[in-house]
Amino acid sequence: MKLLVEKINNTAKLPEKAYPTDSGFDVFAQSIQKLYTHAGGNEEVCLDSEDRIKDHLDQVEETLELPYLGRALIGTGLRVTVGEGYEIQVRPRSGNAIKRGLGVLNSPGTVTL
Repeated sequence: MKLLVEKINNTAKLPEKAYPTDSGFDVFAQSIQKLYTHAGGNEEVCLDSEDRIKDHLDQVEETLELPYLGRALIGTGLRVTVGEGYEIQVRPRSGNAIKRGLGVLNSPGTVTL
């Protein structure tokens, strides 16, 4: 069984294991595709263009801190192919989940052929 991983962006980082005994690979954030922010009441704003996201990040000094009920679609800059009958699961890191409240919305996120 081979897992084929292709960089679709030169700045993307290939998946890696933090420790040899890890059962899975870590993937890394490369770009923000969409950013959802709470706008009060039942309203929210979806920033889905590169310019709008950049303008928002410029206002918060290039550091993304998600507000209450905020969400972001984060790209890895990778394209992955897995064999038929197999899947890839994207799961939150337990340390980030407890320390920072970060998670995968549909955890585990499933990538299939």
